[in-house]
Amino acid sequence: MQLGHSITISPEQMREITARLRPHLPSNLKTIEPHPTGSGPHYVFEPPFTGREARPVPPHAFYEDPGLIPVSGSQDAAEHDLREKAQHVLDDVYERADGEWRNAAYVADLKDHLRDTPALWAAYQAAASDLETAYSYLSNPDAGREWHAAIFRLVAAQNQAKTTAAAFDARAELIAQTHRRHLYADRSPTSALTAAGYPETAKDWHIADADDYSRGHHFAWSSAVPLLETVSRLIEQQDSNVAKVARLAGEVASLPHPR
Repeated sequence: MQLGHSITISPEQMREITARLRPHLPSNLKTIEPHPTGSGPHYVFEPPFTGREARPVPPHAFYEDPGLIPVSGSQDAAEHDLREKAQHVLDDVYERADGEWRNAAYVADLKDHLRDTPALWAAYQAAASDLETAYSYLSNPDAGREWHAAIFRLVAAQNQAKTTAAAFDARAELIAQTHRRHLYADRSPTSALTAAGYPETAKDWHIADADDYSRGHHFAWSSAVPLLETVSRLIEQQDSNVAKVARLAGEVASLPHPR
C-alpha cells in the first residue's frame, strides 16, 4: 500500500500497524483498505460523521502507547520503520476523518437554517412579480384613467417587496455566516445546500457575503449586496421615474392649448 509519494507499507506491516493503532482510531472507522485507484489507502467510516459529535483528533494516549512510542533505527531498524509508518497512517486517518467531519458539520449547520427558507424565498418572488406588474402597468394607457389608484398599488407592492426581502435576508445572513464558518470544507456552498436538503432552486437564492449584512452603507457600484438593498435600489429608481413622468406630464398640462 502506498501512502503519499514516498511511503510504501507492505500488507504484513499494515496488519500489524492496524492492530496497534486500533485503540487510537476513530470509533466509526470500519475498514482501511487499498484505494481502488491505487492512490493510497481508502478509509470507510460507518456510520458516517454527523458533524454533531466531537471533532476527531488523535488521542493523547497514542503518544504514550509502549507499542507506538518511537525507537531509534540503531536500536531496532524494523521496529523504527514500523512505528514511523504507524505515525503516518494515524495522521492520514485523522486528516481524512477531519475532512469528512467538517463536511458533515457544514451540512448539519445548514440544516439548522432550512426550516421555512424556501417559503421565504417563494414569498419574495411572488412580491417581486407583483411589483413588476404594478410598475409595468403605469405605462399602460389605461393607468391614466386611474392614476392615483395605480400609484397606490405600486406603493403597496413596493412595501411588500421590501418586507419579504428583509425576511429572506434574515435567514440568508445565517446561511452566509455558515458558508463563511465552513469556508475550508471540501464541499462547495451549492453541494452543501443540496446535501442539507435544500431544493434545486437554492442555487438561485440571493445570498450576499456574510459581512454585507452588517454594513450600514453600500457603495452604489457594488452589486454584491443583500436582497433588501437590491430591492431598495429598484424602488428608488421606480420612484425617480414616476416623479419624472409626473413632472413632465405637469409641464405638458401647463402649456397653452392651440386655438
